[in-house]
Amino acid sequence: MATLLSQLIDGREGSQLIVLEDSVAHSGRALLRCITTELAYRLDQVHIFNFDTSPDVFINTIDTKVKNKLQCHDGWTNPLQWNLNSTNYRHNSLDISTSEDVFMRNVKKCNRDDSKRVCVVVDSLSPVLLRKSPTYVFNGLHRLINTNDLGFEVCLVVCLVHKDVHDESALCALEHLASTILTVSSYMSIMPLNEAPLGICNIVHKRRTGKVFKKKEGYSVDRDYRLITFPEETKQSVIKMEPPDQGDPTANLTFNLTLRESEKQARSEVVLPYTLSAKR
Repeated sequence: MATLLSQLIDGREGSQLIVLEDSVAHSGRALLRCITTELAYRLDQVHIFNFDTSPDVFINTIDTKVKNKLQCHDGWTNPLQWNLNSTNYRHNSLDISTSEDVFMRNVKKCNRDDSKRVCVVVDSLSPVLLRKSPTYVFNGLHRLINTNDLGFEVCLVVCLVHKDVHDESALCALEHLASTILTVSSYMSIMPLNEAPLGICNIVHKRRTGKVFKKKEGYSVDRDYRLITFPEETKQSVIKMEPPDQGDPTANLTFNLTLRESEKQARSEVVLPYTLSAKR
């Protein structure tokens, strides 16, 4: 049976905005690259907004068969335009120092004419959230997943966010906007990747019908960035109860529970107050 995580990645379970939350204790970038590769196989174009890593470093790990579907937007080299002589000619350079919507503007600018079904991957949203207001960032994400008159469809937006560098209010607002929240944590194991998970993924998935799924699944990512999932296991602890000692419960009583024959005879001769005597 397929896990919920694998269904979300391969498109069998629909989602508009996936927020992948990691921390300094466990990075979610391996899972993000795995998701990016899968999206490139099934969609026309993938727009990657790189704020945490260089675009060349990120796409180096992607399968060469689908690299032509990747459009990188460089927010790593010179995002605030402080270096006037720095220009990335290989990738689309980003400028987040203005009030313009950095996401929608650059997706429209660089989308190919033959790309009708596209997705957006953000690695990561944290630098933008630290430099811009949450309202600015969330409005940009909302426009991406709700605008229908672009000439192409944004099927999915996937954002990596480092949850340990933001306050709770910003994370709660982002989780409210998202249709799926993936929170990854480490799993300590020395087993091979195909036998034990590399990490644990806590999933909160909200369907359009209003139904909410909450699951905890294991995952691993191999050297080719292919996903290996481990279904949720329900562990039941079995406690063996020792049978009680079947001793004689009447062994230490201070009185007798049975009558001797003489006592039985005396009891039968007792005349009770309400018993009619034959002499009457």
